[in-house]
Amino acid sequence: MQLTDEVMNDLAAKIADKITPKKPSPYCNASDIAAMLFRTVSYVRVTYCCHPDFPRPINLPVRGKQSKTGHDLWKTEEVHEWVENFQRKAARRISPV
Repeated sequence: MQLTDEVMNDLAAKIADKITPKKPSPYCNASDIAAMLFRTVSYVRVTYCCHPDFPRPINLPVRGKQSKTGHDLWKTEEVHEWVENFQRKAARRISPV
């Protein structure tokens, strides 16, 4: 098989798509949160999502589903703020008075 310019350009574009960093999404799901915090998805759902201070999820409607809601989404910024709040609380406990 001969590599023509067209084939090589197509291949280069596909490689670039794979290695180019994607723009971070303003929204995240439980799997994204688990990856951010180095936890399992089940741990995130059972431990963090049920925490009273954890950000409220966004439930977008899904057509054709009986529950009429899709998977939970959170604003990434709110999740980051929630995590950093624990760092600030720990710093206050440790810092000398």
